[in-house]
Amino acid sequence: MKTKKLLFILIIIGITASCTDTNTIKKDIKMYGQVWHEFINKRQIDSINDIYFAETSITVLSSENSGGVDDFNAYYKNLMVGLPDLEFNISKVFEQDENSAYDQDFMDDMVFKEQLGIASGSTNLTIIENLYKAFATGDMPTVVGHMDSNIIWNEAESNSLADCNPYIGSEAVLNGVFARIGGMYESFALHNIELHEMSYDKVFATLRYTLKVKATGKEVDVQAAHLWNLKDGKIIEFQQYVDTKKLAYAEK
Repeated sequence: MKTKKLLFILIIIGITASCTDTNTIKKDIKMYGQVWHEFINKRQIDSINDIYFAETSITVLSSENSGGVDDFNAYYKNLMVGLPDLEFNISKVFEQDENSAYDQDFMDDMVFKEQLGIASGSTNLTIIENLYKAFATGDMPTVVGHMDSNIIWNEAESNSLADCNPYIGSEAVLNGVFARIGGMYESFALHNIELHEMSYDKVFATLRYTLKVKATGKEVDVQAAHLWNLKDGKIIEFQQYVDTKKLAYAEK
């Protein structure tokens, strides 16, 4: 598993509230750096205690601040449990003479999660939204342009188009799925599309198909869902979920 590294810039206020001479300042900063190394890199979470941290300590977060040693301990314990391979490197430490202490990591929570691949970027929703808009107007070059050249595409099991699953590559999707849709259906439209942002660069879409089969003349309104997986702004994987019973009825 690839190790994630996070660079911290720390501001420490109050570690020298009782003494401001140079030697004490250096000693306190050294102590803080050592304690931080122990509870982060060595995972000795018990180093966060009232011996080294004041009860008035505040952890400044983008959502809301967290106060006290116990909250400080719980925050980093949860972070390290969820990200066991994460490494922390302290870049700089600044000191001021005040009566309280706080830790500031200067990192927005959502940006942090996006960098780790835990949360999807807002651009993923835009990409999928634009793809559906292009499909609605028949702009297939734009649709295919959003796909990685090695995309893995799977139609729902029992769908007649699933006979060639998985379709590998954008050309296979264009010729094996979209071209066949054009040949099978007199009309085929997507509506009631709702996009849902998911973790790990995935977007989930709920929608409905309205279609008319050329061979039978039957028309149906079908519930469906699409799971999109993206990487670096391109779609790398697609999975369809659809009411295949209704599709089979319309095709026979």
